[in-house]
Amino acid sequence: MFGLTRRQRIIFFPCLVVGVVLIAVTLASAPDQIAQVNPDESPDRKLVRYSFTLVNQSDEAVENVIFRAFAPVKDTHYQSVDLIQSSENFQLRRDALGNQELEYLIESLPPYGQKVITVSVELSVWSIPRNIKGEPFLSLLRQEGLVPLVDETHVGVESALTEVRRLTIADEPFAWMKAANSWVYQSIDDVGYVSRDRGALFALTERKGDCTEFMHALVALARIQQIPSLPVAGFRIDGGGAILKAMDYHNWVMFEADGKWRVADPHADVFERQQDAYVVFRLLPANSGPGENSQRFFVHDPRVTVSMN
Repeated sequence: MFGLTRRQRIIFFPCLVVGVVLIAVTLASAPDQIAQVNPDESPDRKLVRYSFTLVNQSDEAVENVIFRAFAPVKDTHYQSVDLIQSSENFQLRRDALGNQELEYLIESLPPYGQKVITVSVELSVWSIPRNIKGEPFLSLLRQEGLVPLVDETHVGVESALTEVRRLTIADEPFAWMKAANSWVYQSIDDVGYVSRDRGALFALTERKGDCTEFMHALVALARIQQIPSLPVAGFRIDGGGAILKAMDYHNWVMFEADGKWRVADPHADVFERQQDAYVVFRLLPANSGPGENSQRFFVHDPRVTVSMN
């Protein structure tokens, strides 16, 4: 056969069988190997800068001023903080959700004196959700993301739910959230920036507010549907970087569907698009109080005022 001698055939055919078996085993294991490949090996980079001005409003020196400022969340499914630098020394503090805070100790501010503190942050960002290790952290996200925000039997909430359900017959989380995101965008009037957080019930019954109310409305609807959802605060940053301004602070939603956390921004009618543009500075916990959404900095001494530049 093929010009092979009897002795060569005795050697060739067993080797051929072994080779076929090895190829079959390799092909059978290929899906597992592919599943283990991390899809987030090539993130894009962003550089964000922001600053604060502290002013001593009194006619006496103020000693040992403690100032706290926010920083981007350490890790989400779309971002990872690589480096934080500042014009002043700071202590980095982090809570269980990954929210980060920079704590400064200003030894002295002279009478009517001021100090400018600058912060720069380098981040890796992904446009599709990456894998995050740590089941306790993921469990905490889901636990926080299911705490009810409103009474679903309230007449205004029931009305909103009925209208959302007219838009989709699917109970599958992704399709349901897409319909709910569209409903919030179309049904709630944007009244411009409002300094006070008025909450989910106000948004669903009065159907007006700013991006904060849009966010709370979608989170409330999602949690009634048992879809883990988190209210989020931060900045939308297109391109490779930006100098952040207080007026650009924004709220949106992260939700879990099909085992992945995704971005929905009902205020801008964005659903699972441009997810690498949304830089999270705060994941808002279930027990957050009024105003905590907007708390970006804090100084303990009433004689000192702070503004984000």
